[in-house]
Amino acid sequence: MHVLALYNLKGGVGKTAASVNLAHLASQSGIPTLLWDLDPQGASSWYFGKESGLEGKTKGLIRGKSPLAEFIQPTPFENLDIIPANLDNHTIEHWLNKSEKPHKQLKRLIKPLHEDYSLLIFDCPPGYSLLAENILHAADIIACPIIPTYLSIRTYAQIVAHQAKSKIRDIKLYPFLSMVDRRKKLHRELVDDLPQMIKTLLPISIPYASAVEQMGENQLPVTAFAASSPAGMAYQALWKELSLKLGL
Repeated sequence: MHVLALYNLKGGVGKTAASVNLAHLASQSGIPTLLWDLDPQGASSWYFGKESGLEGKTKGLIRGKSPLAEFIQPTPFENLDIIPANLDNHTIEHWLNKSEKPHKQLKRLIKPLHEDYSLLIFDCPPGYSLLAENILHAADIIACPIIPTYLSIRTYAQIVAHQAKSKIRDIKLYPFLSMVDRRKKLHRELVDDLPQMIKTLLPISIPYASAVEQMGENQLPVTAFAASSPAGMAYQALWKELSLKLGL
């Protein structure tokens, strides 16, 4: 099973929209896919019509008394299941901190899923935490959406520095441009300049588009209701790049 995480230290950069659309595209490619909504806001879960699913049960999960498979729910799409979000991240942090190998418990939890899924996607909460450390250790690839602003570039540099400080050398970090508004001069300039500044930047720009905002109205991925829109085509291009990186 391949593991892809959508992560950024900064919030509001399009992680959830990318997670939902990539999961949908993977499943439509015939790949058995599981999306785990790790963000307590639960936006990915809501897009698929799911409510929170782990409240009050996290302790048993971390202790190994409740298998992760108990929390998996189907979505309306073939080959795509989801583990809905929870509000117990404080409990997760507590029990991770008390465990024998606190940075690798998530990797242990997902191991039994290898038999049923070819791809696991994490929709990650923003910020640094022990859960974030677990995600970095568990993922094969981190896809990092960044907005073309200098603040977002600085945040990405902080992620790279943290990765180096934590000595997580086996993870592959791939940033991509998100929420690009070509009406803004700075966005246009950085779209042109960033490939020289960030050598691992994927050649994809997800536009700031009404179709992405309509995901809430439709409670569907853009790629399900507006696949031929600029945003839909951009997510398809992003999936093509990441699927090649993952070897799918």
